Amino acid sequence: MRTVATVLIIFLSACVGTNDETDLAAPEKLVFEPYFEIDLPNDVTIPEDCFERTGLDAPEELESVACVLHPFSKENDGPDPAFGYVQQLERQGWSNFGGAANAFWVSKEVDDNCSIKMYIVAVIAGDEAEVTKWGRADEGDMDWSKIDRAVYLFSPESTGECNKE
Repeated sequence: MRTVATVLIIFLSACVGTNDETDLAAPEKLVFEPYFEIDLPNDVTIPEDCFERTGLDAPEELESVACVLHPFSKENDGPDPAFGYVQQLERQGWSNFGGAANAFWVSKEVDDNCSIKMYIVAVIAGDEAEVTKWGRADEGDMDWSKIDRAVYLFSPESTGECNKE
């Protein structure tokens, strides 16, 4: 089983250096069967392959993953979209268990023998040299104008005797 620390290390250490513009239309919802369906802001896109489109390396231990790409600007003082995602998940029966830095997690009891923890991890994307500064001592020297996307990854982890079908 992976831990929150492992998830954070995996995603924080991955540098997102591609600047491919996605030609996907902005979707209204992210449907991640059988886990959830959440409404999305108008400026969000869903890549067909989270890791190919974002430049992240896919960790082998992930059961499955969904992601969304948000435009990013350091000047945007709005609330982190993850808070809205957590609120929507809570309305669908998930319980908020908290978070740390760039990750949140919620949990849902499926039955007496199965529970699922959903990790929501945010990473930044843009110029690789700037992304690698994030979370390090030289973060204060970052040129935030070269960071153009935030990537929100949704990754479930099952505990117990869950039906994997």
